[in-house]
Amino acid sequence: MASPSIRGRRGKSFLNEEDVPLCISWMTITQDSVIGIGQLMSKFWDRVMAKVLETNVGVDPPRTLCSVQNRWDRIRHYCTKWCGILVHIANRLQSGANITDEL
Repeated sequence: MASPSIRGRRGKSFLNEEDVPLCISWMTITQDSVIGIGQLMSKFWDRVMAKVLETNVGVDPPRTLCSVQNRWDRIRHYCTKWCGILVHIANRLQSGANITDEL
C-alpha cells in the first residue's frame, strides 16, 4: 500500500501551453467521422490521452488520464460559461449593433 504522503500528492499545475494540445486533441477525436459517436467513453479518452501524450512530449512527468480528464472538465466549464455570456450579449443587442460593439 502506498504511503499517504505519496498516494495523495498532487502533480504540477497545467501550463497554458498544455491546454492548447489538449483542446486540439479533444476536438480531433470528437470530429473523427470514421469512428463517429458510437465509441465507448473509455476508448474515447484512451484516444485523447494518446494524442495528448504525442503532442506534450516535453512534459515531465507525463500527465495521467485522470489529470487530463479533470483539466478538460475545467476547460469545458469555462468554455460553456463564455458561450453563455456571448448568447446573453447577442440577445440584448440593440437594433443595428453587432456583438463586437458590445464586447
